[in-house]
Amino acid sequence: MRTMYENGQFVRRRYSSFLQESVDASETYARSTDVDRTLKSAQLLLAGLYPPDGITRWNAGLGQVWQPVAVHTLPQSMDPFNEAYPLDFCPRFRQLIGMFAKTPEGERLSARLMTILDVVKSEGVILNDFSECLLFGDSIETEVVQNRTVAPWLQPYLTEILQLYRYLMLTSVRVPQMRLLSGGYLAYEILNRTKGFMTGDCRNDSTKLYYYSAVSSSRSCR
Repeated sequence: MRTMYENGQFVRRRYSSFLQESVDASETYARSTDVDRTLKSAQLLLAGLYPPDGITRWNAGLGQVWQPVAVHTLPQSMDPFNEAYPLDFCPRFRQLIGMFAKTPEGERLSARLMTILDVVKSEGVILNDFSECLLFGDSIETEVVQNRTVAPWLQPYLTEILQLYRYLMLTSVRVPQMRLLSGGYLAYEILNRTKGFMTGDCRNDSTKLYYYSAVSSSRSCR
């Protein structure tokens, strides 16, 4: 949490002459996937980016250090930026994943994955699908990166879990068509907005900052 808040403070320092000091809904647009951790990350970064000042200090307690900033989201089943979206809603993507699973490389990966799934299941952690495996691995990697102590039962399998997680993140970019299907939505969003500002089509759009919050697997797969 501290890291995301400090990231917001960094953005404030770096773009202090570009962004207004106070929150302006027409200037900043924040969007997050519908995952608790990414929603919290978005709120923390925005808290560091827009500390209350003057009339925006809305009370004598919490209002002295924090003000609400809108974060937009959609249910995971409707969100094309959700890391599981192509797998859950694109028949062709599921077909390509199935084809990969039948290759020698895919079979070796499946065998390693089943071993870890049996271990975590014995500890009461049930991972039902590909996206839940990614979220689990993402959480473990975050704990390691932030130098936190993971559960003792995970210690003997930590290296294998992290290797598998990083391998799974790259699975959807191993085939050109899979790259297109998994990354098309976010790429279109970024390129379309950039093109609009370059051509003048967005001349009436006063937004200066677009911020997207998602788990690492969303970013890596795209």
